[in-house]
Amino acid sequence: MAHGYPDFQPAVTPSMPIIGGGQVAWFQSAKAVIATIDTEDLINYVVPDGHQLHVCSGVVCIDFPVLARYDLRQTPGGTWTSPTSHIDADGKWSNEENVYDGDIATYSFNDILAASWGSYLILLINEESIDKVRFYAHYGALDVNIVDIDVYYDGDWHDVYEGDFSDKEWVEKDIPAGAQLVSKARIRFYNDSASRYLEGVYEFQFDTAEVTPQEGLTFDTITQVPYQPQAPYIVEAGATFAVRVYNDDDAAHTMSVALAGFLTKPG
Repeated sequence: MAHGYPDFQPAVTPSMPIIGGGQVAWFQSAKAVIATIDTEDLINYVVPDGHQLHVCSGVVCIDFPVLARYDLRQTPGGTWTSPTSHIDADGKWSNEENVYDGDIATYSFNDILAASWGSYLILLINEESIDKVRFYAHYGALDVNIVDIDVYYDGDWHDVYEGDFSDKEWVEKDIPAGAQLVSKARIRFYNDSASRYLEGVYEFQFDTAEVTPQEGLTFDTITQVPYQPQAPYIVEAGATFAVRVYNDDDAAHTMSVALAGFLTKPG
């Protein structure tokens, strides 16, 4: 094995039935360059409905003999939560509380100039693990036809989505980096028409997801996972399974993971 490139292979072909066991073999691998004093979630596998994932064996390694860390974690499907308050920094929105009153019949509006972006409406929430957001707003092919959404975590704003959307329907957008500790989101719209337009936003919500990690483990260059007495590591249906790797060194390193197990249908 070369540092950072596991040559671990499963005993059976991935996704093939395990004879007599009522199970389906599972294998995933991933690698990434992790910046100095940084972390990243690798694999990010969503367990199919009606199944349970058993992670049985594998390896995690780093490309240089330094101490590193990882943990196994699952993010269950969460519940939609409305913001607790808002910030209208430009003072350009009206009836802002309607965006989080739980009623898609009421709305807040922003007066947007022709061929221009509107102002951001910032929506606050108590810091929680959030994996996606959703909104309900007016869309017009000839007027307001682009939305821009960001979320705030790790001390900065991060892009979620910019593009078109459906008219007066719930539109869900995943956070590209997966579940993060989010404290606020911001949303704005683009008016593509030749005249000003009052854009209406009816609701905005966060999908809260409690992350359940395995106890973290520090290792030197390479380690086997899971380790006793936590093998196999079981992930429930609908949850997202990830291996979070931590690079605590003062240089960037390639970290990689390869895991094997099986999917089964409980009951």
